[in-house]
Amino acid sequence: MDVIRTVNDKIEHFLGHSPHPAIVALPLGAWAVSNVSDVLGLVSEDEMYDDAARLSMAVGLVGARVRS
Repeated sequence: MDVIRTVNDKIEHFLGHSPHPAIVALPLGAWAVSNVSDVLGLVSEDEMYDDAARLSMAVGLVGARVRS
């Protein structure tokens, strides 16, 4: 995780502020997509939505882990 923190510090220096607000949007958006995909999967019984829900949940979890 030291590499990620180093990159984050360089981004903060370059931008002049923390990239935190932009990084927080990734997991929140991914989890929202996952919830919508779950509902669409239940209503339509299409496995494509289940796959989208799993993928977006994974993206959200990875995004949340990288941020911390």
